[in-house]
Amino acid sequence: MLAYEQSNTMIGSFLGKYISGKDVAAAFKMPKEKLPAKDGMGYTEPILGNFSPASLIMISVIAVLATFAIGTIFNNSAAEQSLFQDTYSQTQLHDSVKMISTPSFELAETKALAVQITAPLENDWFYAEYSLINDATGEEQEFSGEVSYYSGRDEDGFWSEGSRTTDMFLSRVPAGKYHLDIYPEFGNTSKYFHIAVYPRCEILGKRLAHCHRIVFVSQDCISLTGT
Repeated sequence: MLAYEQSNTMIGSFLGKYISGKDVAAAFKMPKEKLPAKDGMGYTEPILGNFSPASLIMISVIAVLATFAIGTIFNNSAAEQSLFQDTYSQTQLHDSVKMISTPSFELAETKALAVQITAPLENDWFYAEYSLINDATGEEQEFSGEVSYYSGRDEDGFWSEGSRTTDMFLSRVPAGKYHLDIYPEFGNTSKYFHIAVYPRCEILGKRLAHCHRIVFVSQDCISLTGT
């Protein structure tokens, strides 16, 4: 093990090597049974059955291939296109109209949906309430979501928090024809937003490499945050 330490008065590097109890006993010329009993595994202790360089290379290759296979599975499951997407502006709202209604889109079978919102924010926020409405029955599923992104510089350098994209997941939406009613609230500088509706597997495929904040909206409500 190689360790590196630094303080106001010293910079030091230390190389450590694991020594078995048998070797310690031999160095001090004493029976191994007189040493304290081993408890657990030391953090520098090698795994039993030392790996050769060839076996380590093989394990690395297998890990890379497994990662590639998982990515391929996700990409194949994400082959479906968006059910609907469009961009809306604050100028489409006025005193008598505070809502935006999307065109209808078709869901061929019962499936979880992902509603993705993207807004070109800079030190600002965008919030909206949504109603997913079945055109035939009038049944509604209501949910809401916020997008916020802030950044700047301080004595430690550049910092940022939040995201310009959020995904809202709705579980087990029955087959049918739907549209969304959107009640948006814009921040000081945000003027428009983009909305896209995907089957859930499409978003999961897109998020395999880049994880954003995800909000699950269903009977069991769970929130996860990541970067």
